[in-house]
This record gives sequence, structure tokens and C-alpha cells, in this order.
Amino acid sequence: MGVTVGAGLVVEQVRAVHEPIPATQHLVSGVVADIAGNQAEVRGNVTAVFCDDAHTPAFEGSNVWRGRLIRHGDTWLVTSFSINLVWARGTFPPAAGVTTADLPDCRASPLRLQTWRIPSASGTRARPSGGGGGGR
Repeated sequence: MGVTVGAGLVVEQVRAVHEPIPATQHLVSGVVADIAGNQAEVRGNVTAVFCDDAHTPAFEGSNVWRGRLIRHGDTWLVTSFSINLVWARGTFPPAAGVTTADLPDCRASPLRLQTWRIPSASGTRARPSGGGGGGR
């Protein structure tokens, strides 16, 4: 799916897929942060569920997220991250404007779905997760 550069484009891309969906849940586990001075690399497992209008799971996928951060004062800024699809099943709800055919076949090995690069001057703040699955 390519490389996206810039915080505004990252937000636009994520909103385009997530906002039309009636309900989502993202379960995050196995988060590891390797901090070296003012830089950090993070990794986490994310399983996402996208529901249809009846709030019935229609599409599920599991990914490995990797990111790089830099310390900026008393906070951390995300400078890049990637999502590698491990497995997926089901069909995206029609509201997403994405079809399962748009996703790569991940049966042979994990695939890189997306890489985002955010120039350090406009990095986005890293926000701590509040635990398993937020959902809307």
C-alpha cells in the first residue's frame, strides 16, 4: 500500500478507513520499547476487528506494528512506523471503501501493509495506551 509522509496525510489515511466503520476494536499486546537516550524503537502486536452496521465482526486482522520515536522535551514524537499484516479473515464492511481484494495475500509470510514517515519537526505525540481495545 506504500509510504505516506507527513502527519496530516497519515491522519487523513487512517480516518478514511476507520471513520466510516460503525464499530472497531483494536487489541494491543506484547508492546516492547527499546530506549537509547533520546531515541526509541517500539514494537507491538495489534489485532483489529471491524464491524458492520449490526456491530457484528465482519473483518479481522492481526498486525505487527513497529515505530521509531524521538524525545522532544518531556514527551516522545513518532517519526515513523509500519504495519506488517500477519493474518486476515472476513470482508471489510462496505462503508470503509476498502475491499478484501485491496489487501495483500499474507498466507505465505507477513507483509508490510503501510509505512508512515513523519518529519521530526511535525512529529505526532506518542500517547500511552489505556489497555485492551478502545472501540467506538
